[in-house]
Amino acid sequence: MLGVSVQVARSWLRVAALRQHTPIAKMLLSPVVASKMEMYSGSLIPRAMAMGLATAAKERSDNPKAKKTATRSTTQKERNAIAKEQKKAKAAQRAAVAREKAKSKTQARHERVVARKKADAERKKLEREKTKEKARALLLKERERKKVEREKEVARAEKQRLAALRRPLVKRPKSTWQIFLQEFMAKHKSEHGKTNLPESARLAKVEFMSLSQADAERLQKLRDADKARYEEDIQKLLKTRGVDGILEENKRVRTLKKVRGISRSFLVRLPGLPKRPGNAYGFFLKDASTLFPEAKTMPIIERARFLGDRFRALSVDDRRKYDDSAKRALDQYTADKKKYFQEVTEKYGSDLTASP
Repeated sequence: MLGVSVQVARSWLRVAALRQHTPIAKMLLSPVVASKMEMYSGSLIPRAMAMGLATAAKERSDNPKAKKTATRSTTQKERNAIAKEQKKAKAAQRAAVAREKAKSKTQARHERVVARKKADAERKKLEREKTKEKARALLLKERERKKVEREKEVARAEKQRLAALRRPLVKRPKSTWQIFLQEFMAKHKSEHGKTNLPESARLAKVEFMSLSQADAERLQKLRDADKARYEEDIQKLLKTRGVDGILEENKRVRTLKKVRGISRSFLVRLPGLPKRPGNAYGFFLKDASTLFPEAKTMPIIERARFLGDRFRALSVDDRRKYDDSAKRALDQYTADKKKYFQEVTEKYGSDLTASP
């Protein structure tokens, strides 16, 4: 057993000497061989076997040819062992490289799968967000559209209501100038197409001032006919709505003028209704033409400012005269108005649908 160990140790030393060519391995080789002989001569193995081994070793050492053959045989075995070890090492290295490559491929494949799954999850998340955003945008757009439609519907209804309020219960009669302007504009539009309204009105005014007697009489007849139509419509309105209805309608229109800006020209005027008198300044203006003749040649704005200053500069006695005149006119107007409403109510108030 020990001899075998020594033999292995010697083989390793020789392999080391062949591989690395170190002097230390060569120096250790001889003592190992000598120790082998000493072990054989000891009591570890039978003496006869030790002597035989010693004799064989001596013969090999004495026979150069045998020594050379043994050395060559040992060297070949060592080379074969080295080659075998090298093959094993290379095979192990190749196996390790293969395992490392396989591990790298598996890791890369796993990373690609994880990255693909992550990318798919992000893409699906983005698609869901886009879908939600699109649905939200469509919902907001639909709400905005419905809101605009509701606003348009409300505006349309308000416009129709205001248009209905703007329609007078009775269309007031036109003046000769309004009749002439309507005819002139229709004729001018048929001849020249679309024209400028202020320019057309200016031309109509010039032509209206130079009307012949026959044309003026024709326009007056049209005016009288329209006035008769207005009085007839007033009578019909009184029969259907009565005096109180007309007054309430006028009050509503006045309120709408303040709130909505509707013109008061649509107020229904009762036939024969007394006209409200002016104030003290109105009575002063009646005497202004005789008191201040120089004001006739002044422009309108300067004349109004001039007369206003003169009225405010009146003495107390002069001012009392115009105040008394205005008070008497107002009292007379109140009495006439009361009497007028009594007469109209007696005529139409009892049976609003009955013919007069």
